[in-house]
Amino acid sequence: MGITWYLAADMQIFLFTPLLILPLAIKPAIGFIVAAVVIIISTATNIFLIYHFHWPTSAAYLFTPDPEMTHFGDEYDMLMYDSPLIRCQIYIMGMLVGWFLQTKKRLRINTLINVACWVLGLSLMLCVVLGLYDQSNGFYIPIFWRAMYSALSRIAWGVGLSWIIISCWYGYGGPLNNFMAWHIWIPFGRLTYCGYLTHIPVMMFILDQRTDTVFFTTFLEAVITGVVPTIALTFFVSVFWSALFEISFEKIQLILLGGLRSS
Repeated sequence: MGITWYLAADMQIFLFTPLLILPLAIKPAIGFIVAAVVIIISTATNIFLIYHFHWPTSAAYLFTPDPEMTHFGDEYDMLMYDSPLIRCQIYIMGMLVGWFLQTKKRLRINTLINVACWVLGLSLMLCVVLGLYDQSNGFYIPIFWRAMYSALSRIAWGVGLSWIIISCWYGYGGPLNNFMAWHIWIPFGRLTYCGYLTHIPVMMFILDQRTDTVFFTTFLEAVITGVVPTIALTFFVSVFWSALFEISFEKIQLILLGGLRSS
């Protein structure tokens, strides 16, 4: 499936996590230095690749190509899009947030600081979403800004997402915290992995049912005819996928591990 490339990248990053987890456990300062060094190497590599090959900010084909662009194909996928080194930025930030939540049981946040961080975090995330507006409309983006967006957009998104998690975890998320903690999300949360695995085949199935040419008209029309059916059918399929594979193999694993422990 078209999304399994990320499972490979994710697994490779996971295998290297002890290099960060152990320093964090022994001496947090060393762990943070290791994390910073890896993120800097990842960012520098990203910038170098953009400048060297004159690549666009993303793999989306809605851009005006650089006349000097080369190797935009398998090389781009291997060195940039699928590369664990490029993808590790947000993963490492998530690990640091998880370590912080585990070690800092309570945290008091000043109201002014909380509001300022919310504004900053959401602003960064909004910049990431809207940052490619000109590119998607056919404007040529100078190589400096292409490199900056490609190298820093994941970090900016991670900063905003990290603050949402931290603020809500310690009870400073307000209505958003209540909404995210709503018990109705529990079954959907348990199906997210299977939803990730099945959503592209579901999207293709829904598109294949159309006999007319698909093109964008309005946002509402896209939501009604595309987004809502895809989400609904994806979670429906995920229930059976989870029952057949995820839950079944978890039960087998528990039985085997239980037998090993008892023996």
